Amino acid sequence: MPPLRTGQGEPLQALASRGLLPGREIDVDGDFELRRQYNDEVPVVFIDGRKAFKYRMDEREFLRKLAS
Repeated sequence: MPPLRTGQGEPLQALASRGLLPGREIDVDGDFELRRQYNDEVPVVFIDGRKAFKYRMDEREFLRKLAS
């Protein structure tokens, strides 16, 4: 599965601790190209290679999109 790119921090950590995060978190600030590309949208989350959230993430909506 493609990685989840995010700056979401706590919401994703909570999902990961419950085993509900089938990807990985990438700190966009640690990669010049990702920061250039997504800096104005952080936090940004991709699911299956498609942008699913930017600016904020709702846990219920995340789980719904993940299941679809």
